[in-house]
Amino acid sequence: MRKQLGLILLGLILLILVINATYVFAVSVLTQTSGGPGGQAGTTLSATVTASAYWKITYGWTIDKSVTPETWHLFEGDSGTSQFTITVTKDSGTEEAWVEGQVCVTNGGAVETENLAIKVVLKNGYAPPNDYLTEAPVDVSSHPVLAPGEIYCYSYRINIPITGGAYPQPHADGTYKVTAEVTITNHSGHLGEPFGPSPSETTIFPSQPTRVNDVIHVDDTNGGSWTFSESGSVTYEKTFTCADKGENVNTATIRETRQSDSATVTVICYALEVTKTAETSFTRTYIWTIDKKGDQTYLKLKTGETFDVNYEITVEATYTDSDWAVTGTITVYNPAPIPVTINTIADVVSGIEAKVDFGVTFPYTLEAEGTLTVTYSASLPDASTRINTARVTIQNYNYKLDGTKTEIGTTAFFGTANVDFTSATITEVDESIEVSDTYADSLGTVAYGEAPKTFTYTRTIGPYSVPDTYTVENTASFVAYGTGATGSDSWTVEVEVYQFQATISGVKFYDADVDGVLDPGEVGIAGWKIQLLKKIGDTWTLVGEVETDIAGGYSFTVDEAGTYRVVEVMPQGMWVQTAPVNGYYGIEVALGGTYTDNNFGNVCLKPGTGGKTLGFWSNKNGQALITSDDVSALNSLNLYQPSGWSYPSFSETLTTAKTQIRNYLLSATAADMRWMLSAQLIATKLNVLHSFLDNSTTVYVGPSLHVPSGFITIGEIIENAYNALLYLDRGAQEYWKNLLDGLNNNRLPFLCPEPCLPIVYP
Repeated sequence: MRKQLGLILLGLILLILVINATYVFAVSVLTQTSGGPGGQAGTTLSATVTASAYWKITYGWTIDKSVTPETWHLFEGDSGTSQFTITVTKDSGTEEAWVEGQVCVTNGGAVETENLAIKVVLKNGYAPPNDYLTEAPVDVSSHPVLAPGEIYCYSYRINIPITGGAYPQPHADGTYKVTAEVTITNHSGHLGEPFGPSPSETTIFPSQPTRVNDVIHVDDTNGGSWTFSESGSVTYEKTFTCADKGENVNTATIRETRQSDSATVTVICYALEVTKTAETSFTRTYIWTIDKKGDQTYLKLKTGETFDVNYEITVEATYTDSDWAVTGTITVYNPAPIPVTINTIADVVSGIEAKVDFGVTFPYTLEAEGTLTVTYSASLPDASTRINTARVTIQNYNYKLDGTKTEIGTTAFFGTANVDFTSATITEVDESIEVSDTYADSLGTVAYGEAPKTFTYTRTIGPYSVPDTYTVENTASFVAYGTGATGSDSWTVEVEVYQFQATISGVKFYDADVDGVLDPGEVGIAGWKIQLLKKIGDTWTLVGEVETDIAGGYSFTVDEAGTYRVVEVMPQGMWVQTAPVNGYYGIEVALGGTYTDNNFGNVCLKPGTGGKTLGFWSNKNGQALITSDDVSALNSLNLYQPSGWSYPSFSETLTTAKTQIRNYLLSATAADMRWMLSAQLIATKLNVLHSFLDNSTTVYVGPSLHVPSGFITIGEIIENAYNALLYLDRGAQEYWKNLLDGLNNNRLPFLCPEPCLPIVYP
């Protein structure tokens, strides 16, 4: 029953509240529309308010990142492992509570608002008098005046003080009421005093606060991520190598707050400094030669006669190099503040392994900033420029946090030097010699820098009392200082001692180029008779006759001085002498004299063949051979054109040209020698064009003013005939006409390219 009475009482209270609200609303409307007491004119306002409650606790965090060790001193190939620590600290949190929303005001009148002001009042849901909580003005500065009919909304936030006690704030699940007190000073009915509507709105407060950053996530630039709900720390390790040389900055960041902290690991890398020297050397051995020469190899002396022979002894040297080698030092410097373990040191000269004298055992610990120097040597095959490379291999380690280390491989460091023999140390062997001669005794010492060096002296040969053949030989020699190497050379003079005589000699040769001179390549003729005549009084008397040897040579020995003549005896056949000019050699002989180069040149002839006459080229056989090219060739010969004739030149029509050529040849006379010369020239030219004759063939025409040697080629005869047609020299025209006629009728003999053998005498 008591419960029912309570419900009835609650309903009555609610009814009273509704009636009261209706009354206030009616009064408000009446106020907005009536203009207020006294009927003053102004504007009217209406307003609404919204409200939302918020409650949160925001947690603050700090982050710290550290690393150990912070610095690594490494050699190339080493590594070091550092440990990173990330520590986050969470505070107790910051609690906040507030209500926020908007107050929307409508100017329902016809004039602008004046002195617009808004205040919000917050009640907290407790029973009066404990319901009032706080109030706060609303900022209207962004839009202080409302135009007639304008609606504008103003945002607000009103903070709730955090309190405890009997009426704690905030009040979880409590109903909070916000009343907006909106006033202007020109409200209808209330001009000059602040007046306006006071709309309200309620909101239910959250049952618990929203927790911000209660849990965080930490991201690390090294790749890790971690989640924290309370203060704590994590650690991880990272290995560094020389690829990380320099400062390695690593950052851990709280994803939610963007707070971060960094730690830096500095990697300092070192390389062994390998330097080396290269000193080259080789042995140079001089090789000497000796050459002895005299200005005579053969002497023909009469009994009691002497002759001075001049001798030259020339020593010359070359050298050969050997025992090429390179030596030097390899210096290894450790620039690091930490020791290094050297496993091996090797040295190679362009692929050739050198011998290294270490002086220490490996593995060898080279202390910080320490130096190790070793020596090396290598034998080389030659003096080529090479590259000498030293290779120093160290043991690499991975260094741990606790100071321990483990082997992880090796790294090689190199140093190079050029191996160049331009400034090498040279060991010289047999650099000088002592020279002597069996006739001149000691000649002196010769060093390589003086070579080649020539010694000269003169030795008298003879006299000899008995006719015979004597050999005069002497020897020059040397001995080298050093190895004692020797060498020698001799010169021999053959001496023929005779009762006093003279010699006349020469060669019988085939003068293939008919120039009267024994040229290289021209052959001698064997079996040719050569006679020696001596003038006794006014008579030439035959005193000797010989036949030439297989090389065409001949020789006469004369025991008496006097006037001699050498002649040749012509054999059977067509032979023509080309040398000497006079046909013989006249010699004034003195005993002891040697008269050489009394050479006789000859050629042999054969009957000419192949020529075709004017009659042939006029008849049907010759006419049938003539071509258009032949006609063109004939028209280039400067042929004589008789008076009243329209040709030559001959027609371009072959049939007509043939008829013209026939008429021209058959009609030719010597009344004007040019005509007959032209006719013979046509026949010879056609013979050459059709290979009956050859321009290069040499023919014998006999010596004359026009051909002094008597020999001329067919091509030269044609050329001279052509030139003779240019001038009015009838004698020359007739001469060349006769030669052409001789060729065309095979009357001129041809030169044989080789001797006509055998040589036959009657």
